[in-house]
Amino acid sequence: MLALRFAEHSCPSTHPAAHIVRRIQESAQEFDQLIWQHSLREGNRLADCFAKKGLEMQGEFRVFGTIPNSATLLYVADSAGSLIKRGS
Repeated sequence: MLALRFAEHSCPSTHPAAHIVRRIQESAQEFDQLIWQHSLREGNRLADCFAKKGLEMQGEFRVFGTIPNSATLLYVADSAGSLIKRGS
């Protein structure tokens, strides 16, 4: 929920993710309409995968034009609405 608050309103410039939040806000301005919505990681495994990958990238910001091959199966599962019991 903190990430949603940061995306919608910003975060302190001293926060370790401030530069990423700023880039997200800049990118969001390119859309006519944008809806920020929280989703549990079990309901959006692709986003969870990218979040974990982002932690490994140590501050780099990357925009993917297409889904990386390593994430294709997660995309298909999320798109199909596959359910996973929380905590498993």
